[in-house]
Parts: sequence; C-alpha cells; structure tokens
Amino acid sequence: MVLFMYVFVELKANIPVLNPFSWDPDFAAIEAKLHFGLQPWELLQPIIGYGPITFLINVNYNAWFAVMWVVWVYFAFTEKADETRTRFFLTFFLAWIIGGGFMAIYFSSVGPCFYGKLGLSPDPYAGLMSYLRGVNETYPIWAIQVQDLLWDSYAGQSSVDGISAMPSMHNGTALLFALAGFRVSRTAGWLLAAHAVFIFIGSVHLAWHYAIDSYVAWALTLVLWYGLAPVSRWWHGRAAQQDFAAALERG
Repeated sequence: MVLFMYVFVELKANIPVLNPFSWDPDFAAIEAKLHFGLQPWELLQPIIGYGPITFLINVNYNAWFAVMWVVWVYFAFTEKADETRTRFFLTFFLAWIIGGGFMAIYFSSVGPCFYGKLGLSPDPYAGLMSYLRGVNETYPIWAIQVQDLLWDSYAGQSSVDGISAMPSMHNGTALLFALAGFRVSRTAGWLLAAHAVFIFIGSVHLAWHYAIDSYVAWALTLVLWYGLAPVSRWWHGRAAQQDFAAALERG
C-alpha cells in the first residue's frame, strides 16, 4: 500500500508534464448543463453555506485518509481470506491505476479551486472561493491551506505535489468502502455510506472537484466492484486457494 501510493503521488505530481491541464472549461460547461444552468456549489450554498457547517464538512473530508487506512488494514489483516477481501483489493488497486492513473492523465484538470488561477475567465467558482477564504478567517478550513500549498508547488515554490480533479478518487474509494462495508455488516455499511455522501458534498463545497468528477469515479468503481465479483469467486474456487484458506483456518 505504501509503495503503491508513493508511486501514485509521484505520477500525480507529473500529470501536467505528461498532459497539460486543459479540460476545466469543458467540465465547467458540462456541470452547468447537467445542473439546471447552475454550478453544483450554487445549489448547495443556500443549504450548507454557513461557517460551522463548512468546517464540519472539511473535518469529514480530511477524515477520508484515516477511513481509508482503517478499511485497508481491516481487510489486510482479516482472519478469513474470503471473496470480499479479494474483491476489495482488486477493485481498490485497479480503480487507482485506471482512474487515478490513465484517466487522470487523459482528463488532465485542476478542479474548481484552481480554475481562476489558470487564467480562465469568467470564473464560475470565484464566489465559492471568496466564501471559503472568508470562512477560513473564523474557522480553520484546511482545504484552503492545502490548496495554496498545491498551487505553490505547481508554481515551483513548495514540495507538496499533486493536482488532479478528474476523476475524484476521494469519491470513488469512499463508495468502495461503503460497498465493502455492507459485506461486513449493515452498521459498517451505513456508516461508510454516510461518510461517502459527505465526501461528495465536501468535494463540491470545498471546491476540490467538479460534481462530474465524482459521477465518473462512482461509475468506474461500480463497474469494477461488480465486474470483479465473478473473478473473486473464481479465484476462491481454485483448489490451491481452498487449500491455502484451509491451512489458515487450522492456524
């Protein structure tokens, strides 16, 4: 996991070198067409555009890192090497390779928070960024601080690398955690599903992603999760794997 994510971070940092950012105007236009002529953040703002709520949404968004490691470690060290475990890891790694790798390079984009910094005009996210910076003066909105570090890195002024919007691996993996969680217990599934919902809200409200970044990531995750179910069953039906599982049970 550590080695894999290290490679991913290095790849992400070099996306603009491999394919310069170019898709943002298209994504902003698609957003408006899909959401009744408005940007998704404009639909959310009247409901959640309050400092304390924004702060709590940012807390949940940052908690994604802890949730990822808890879920990953749970399946890595579960006593029974079952189909769910295999299915989870196959989906996890393939989602990052396809979504966070190939698709991120092809659909090279910065996301709403950096839209204006690319010099694109008009900037439909200027109002959202102004709101977030205003809230940050009262409540710590860590997204703003990280976004500033990422842009400084892109400009060659810091070492915190990695700007990539499409697809949103935050949202894709959050959905995966919920899908795998329901295979463990209903309680785990619903808790992780709630986490995933607020990750989506946060990704839009904190200006990290276009909503369509999430839609594409969810589609990729669902295709992999259900497509890899028969692969996992096949793997665990093999005699060698059954012998291995029996040996584990005997201790």
